[in-house]
Amino acid sequence: MTEARRQHSGTENILLLAKAAPDLRAGIQLCGRVMGDIVDGSTANPASSFLYDAFYGHAFVLIPALLLSLLVLFRHIAYPEFVRRILFNVGTFLLDQAENEFGSTSPARVVEDISHTLFSFFSQSIPGKPTRNGVCGLVNLGNTCYMNATIQCLNTIPAFRELLLKKTYTINPQSALGSGGVIVKEFGTLLERLWSNQFQAFAPVAFRNSFGNFKPDFAGSHQQDAHDFLVHLIQVLHEDMNCGAKLGPYRARGESFDHMSSTQRSKRTWLEYQQNNQSPLMDLFLGQARSTIKCDSCGHENGVFDMLWQLSLELPPSSIFVNIKVFPNSPEAAADSIEKEEWSPELPVIFGVWVSKNPTMQELTDHVSNMIAETYGREDSKSSIIFTTVAQDGTQAIANVCKHSEFFSILSGGELIYAFEVSGGEVEDDGDFLPFVHRVMGDSQTFEVHGLPSLVFVRHTDVVGDLLKSVQKESLKSLSVGRSGHAPLFEEGTVRVVSTTALLQSQGKDLGDLNISDIVEHLLPGRVTLVLDVHEDSDLDRCSPLPLVCHPTFNNRPSVEMSQSVINLEQCLMHYTHEEAFPDYVCTKCGGVKHRKQIQIERAPNTLIIHLKRFEDVFSKLVTKVDFGVELDLGPFMVESAEECVYTLTGIVLHVGGLGSGHYTSLIRQGKCWFEMNDEKVTCIPFERTMEPNLGLDTSSVYILFFEKMLSENATI
Repeated sequence: MTEARRQHSGTENILLLAKAAPDLRAGIQLCGRVMGDIVDGSTANPASSFLYDAFYGHAFVLIPALLLSLLVLFRHIAYPEFVRRILFNVGTFLLDQAENEFGSTSPARVVEDISHTLFSFFSQSIPGKPTRNGVCGLVNLGNTCYMNATIQCLNTIPAFRELLLKKTYTINPQSALGSGGVIVKEFGTLLERLWSNQFQAFAPVAFRNSFGNFKPDFAGSHQQDAHDFLVHLIQVLHEDMNCGAKLGPYRARGESFDHMSSTQRSKRTWLEYQQNNQSPLMDLFLGQARSTIKCDSCGHENGVFDMLWQLSLELPPSSIFVNIKVFPNSPEAAADSIEKEEWSPELPVIFGVWVSKNPTMQELTDHVSNMIAETYGREDSKSSIIFTTVAQDGTQAIANVCKHSEFFSILSGGELIYAFEVSGGEVEDDGDFLPFVHRVMGDSQTFEVHGLPSLVFVRHTDVVGDLLKSVQKESLKSLSVGRSGHAPLFEEGTVRVVSTTALLQSQGKDLGDLNISDIVEHLLPGRVTLVLDVHEDSDLDRCSPLPLVCHPTFNNRPSVEMSQSVINLEQCLMHYTHEEAFPDYVCTKCGGVKHRKQIQIERAPNTLIIHLKRFEDVFSKLVTKVDFGVELDLGPFMVESAEECVYTLTGIVLHVGGLGSGHYTSLIRQGKCWFEMNDEKVTCIPFERTMEPNLGLDTSSVYILFFEKMLSENATI
């Protein structure tokens, strides 16, 4: 450490100690009183008695928590970053356990307050030239990564940054919801430090303390949500600079608006909002949404308008790409047609399709029905579709016959499933479809699956003779040969019931050894497959299987990785703006109760913040991948797109892990370069990576995106 740096650090420590002295003194005095009561064994003071019992009975929690909290103070001296995070999170967890049991007055809260004060005191800025002016790290003050990542993204917005650096605003000290200008001044000072070109990483102690005093929920060392912090920060900055007339609440939504057009309502709502709200931040972040409610009976439309400071988008159901091989049921496939060798089977077709994650049976059926109509020229097909999953043992045999949609929960994307078309008359409630396949048996008693798989319908009342006939008929169809060529093969072969999971090893139960009048229901338990076993010297090897028709959707299928649970930002916006039923409304014109509602963007903000709703609750997080681009066209989601509304990406807040134990980082763009900001650590992203889709990120971690509107060539400034 250079002499200048020592002097700077010493001066900063003295100033920080002076600021922290009152809190530190109060904490030490309180601990002294508590420890004095513990040593004396005094129980005269009820509070002291409570603390004595709590500490004595739970020292195994409090003492490790205190030690761990103190250990992390020396993070710059002895411990790498990841060790510090582990120690601090373990200490915080132990403190939380004590607080959950005793409440906020427990000794755990005293320990946390002291450790937080000391931690802030020992968290020092790191002097030095940054990689690029303005690209300065932020020191983690104990689980403040949520704050650091958000501030770094706000720092990428030029108009926002210049507003606070040049102080071109007026503070309203009378605002009831503001901080009297404290937060806006501290935030401006923080930005000055980031752009001073003097720090590799700056410790935002003063801003964090000021914001924690104004918003106590963010004062402690608990992990917080970056979006909550962003909402509260923009709100208090807006109120600090809000010089509106404060005329009271503006007109209730929809009141006296029936005689106005939607455009007039939009302008009226906007002007009434401005009566109480006038700050420079409105020119940056404020937009407007229109909720159009349309009556199904008379077609009357009613527009309701809301202000948007940012967009919070729900994630639509994930989509996965699956490959479906369709085995059609030829109308000519009657028994007499096969007998006369006049049967000409239709070729199987394989295609690919995007479906919802955990698709329903009906969704898949609709896709297959459309493909059958397209491929085979069917106008109206009354056949049913039976779906099966495919064995993963290399046999391409049927693994399971899917009777319910729950079977498809195993699909993650990229898999192959079979779809068998069967005539409606064959699907009865008193039977089941069983997989059927041909096998060739070698001298070593091993088997090789041959030909295409198929299904055999078995009724609960069928006897062995009925089952043998069904197997023979299905064998004819699946091999695409006439009866004369198939008869010797069937006579020489053996029909067996084998385990589906052991097609290559199991010999199974020979149906030829049973009485043809025996009921077969009790012979078919669990996962079984019907097989026709023949010797390797048989004519089966000379029977050519049916060729396959490959649809363009299959030829152009994505990779397995790209097939799995991926949506894009445009799909999130489509989900936000799609029409939906709106029953809780009565038409003001005809009294109808059936309505549909659609949300669209009425006014687009200059800076667009998009928040993805990943957290369903404190224990559940959606890790769906959300693809994005460096440019976003908002035009298709607006009421009217009279002018171009294209945005460019400037920053991303990323989150990995759970809500209480995760970590926030950010990606920011300064100039033409992208940087990864991980608290104190700043990494320049190579140009090659910036050219990759999604900037080379694992998009399951994308949480908040910041976009800046691009001015069109015809725009006037």
